[in-house]
Amino acid sequence: MMATENPAFADADGADAPASGPAADIEAALRDGTLTGDEAIVLMEKRMYEMEARLRAELGGGDTGLAAAVRGVVARLTETPTNFHQATVHFLAADAPEDAAMARRAPLLYAGSLAMVGLQSATAVGVLIGTFLPSCATSDQCGAGTYCEVGARDRCGFCGGDVPLPLETEGACTYELTAGGGEFTAADAACTTRNNANDANHAGYNLTLVEEVCTLPYAERVGMRGNAVEQTYPDTAVASWCETCVRNDGTVHAVDVVAGNLAAMGPFDHVALAFAAFIVAFTVVGELKDIELCSMAIAHAGERLSKGWRRALGFLLGMRRWVFLPALVANVPILVQFKGGDALSICLNTVAILFLCDIDNITFDLALGERVRARVEDAGHVELDDAEASALARTKAVHVALLVLAVLGAVWSGSLAAFLLSFLAFLLGGVAEAFVPGASGAQTAKRVGEALGAWLLGFVGFLFLAVLSLA
Repeated sequence: MMATENPAFADADGADAPASGPAADIEAALRDGTLTGDEAIVLMEKRMYEMEARLRAELGGGDTGLAAAVRGVVARLTETPTNFHQATVHFLAADAPEDAAMARRAPLLYAGSLAMVGLQSATAVGVLIGTFLPSCATSDQCGAGTYCEVGARDRCGFCGGDVPLPLETEGACTYELTAGGGEFTAADAACTTRNNANDANHAGYNLTLVEEVCTLPYAERVGMRGNAVEQTYPDTAVASWCETCVRNDGTVHAVDVVAGNLAAMGPFDHVALAFAAFIVAFTVVGELKDIELCSMAIAHAGERLSKGWRRALGFLLGMRRWVFLPALVANVPILVQFKGGDALSICLNTVAILFLCDIDNITFDLALGERVRARVEDAGHVELDDAEASALARTKAVHVALLVLAVLGAVWSGSLAAFLLSFLAFLLGGVAEAFVPGASGAQTAKRVGEALGAWLLGFVGFLFLAVLSLA
């Protein structure tokens, strides 16, 4: 028999249950001896029946209401997480009375989103440029095979390519333009050149000229940058080159940093690189998912968003996809080539660069209040239809494969310019997304053209930031 005076049985429907819940009541009663184990089992069963009856009543009764609730839960699980950019889109398009206060502040949220993406892009480009052309005050700040061009660019230059010496030729040589606007000779067995290791026909350095240039007092000299562009080196840069790059016997210390780092990689270093490439790909695909979801939220907003705000948000998302993310991925092979290809360096550098992707989530958690976040999570989430879900699935699969191949190909090629493979991967991914099942040829061509145009604008934006970082 159950003891009716037992407090654990009072108000069995839980109206007076403490904040810790009915289960905590039973546990406490068991501890103080006012409830036996058998009594606890009976009481728990009774309360479970009561909870089931109440749930059915609240859902409208019957299995139909319960099934609808289950479907709602499943639908909620397929929705996407929210972040600061999604909050911006939501409040720009909000027209509900409870969103009125934040809707007035929506332009400020957009300004924050734009500043965030601008800083992400500038930082990614700055790290990229600073890795292979770091700024410096002395050569001690530069790595092996490099020196500080003091008074010239105040950046680290390569001993074998950025030299205060003219290019000397011998034999039947023809010239080809380089990417930077200089001229190197075309590969030809009948041609030999001296004084720049980057030239296809390089055969060493004119040691007599090296001795002349490096004899004190140092003087201003006209030489070449690594891409064969003519440059005037002040006496401070000449002195820095001579002291750092010229050995005691007069030979030039022209070490190929990239080749040396790649040659030092062992089997497990390559495994770590492949693992890091997948981590980078998954992280970037997560960012692409956010971008696609924001695009879908804009489309779902309909007339609640003006054309001006649509263009502004399109520009924001374009910067994220076509400037920030390609620059971020391009950093990975550059860091391996210049900062070392050992497993520890690969892992640490990968983690260090990927933190840039977390800023929108951190800002959402810290910059917005609890109630605002709850409102965005409740009303600002994006519900996907079948076509949109399929599009996201294709985006993930295509970009993971392309980004992994781009990172590994850029590193293993040994070419400094191979970091541009990351931009090519995003271009191919954008083109692949344009092929939607059931779309007409005209629609597909239009989507391909839009992807090409957006990619081109993004690449121009990257070059603009790169030039600014070198200023």
